[in-house]
Amino acid sequence: MNTYTKFASALSGQQENRFSSEAVWDEVLFYNFIQEPISGPRQASTKEQRVASQGAFLEVIEHYRPDLVLVWGHDRLYDYLPDAGHQGADCCGVETWIYPLSDGHEVRVLPVQHPASAFSPSEWHRTISVALEN
Repeated sequence: MNTYTKFASALSGQQENRFSSEAVWDEVLFYNFIQEPISGPRQASTKEQRVASQGAFLEVIEHYRPDLVLVWGHDRLYDYLPDAGHQGADCCGVETWIYPLSDGHEVRVLPVQHPASAFSPSEWHRTISVALEN
């Protein structure tokens, strides 16, 4: 199953396909944290790329003011997000991070397993649903 279709299934709680998932993606802002191409699939970004991408990430969340950011890849990305902010409450056993914005709005960040890996849409749907409700 396509990475994006698997993730759309986790968001909707239904088995999506490339045609039905369009409605899901109309409700989501997708953003690549690393601001330049990576050399290939399953390749880790460099420390320099991660550091160089932090400012743009903070600008994007300040501009769009999401309530929740879902980060694909705990060990490859989530651990390298900017240190600004503070630890949030766990969600279904998954840690979260909070970024306070300039107007006091707080953006909650939840790491999820990357959908290109052994990702289970039905298992992640529950965690994502709880995060969206809070």
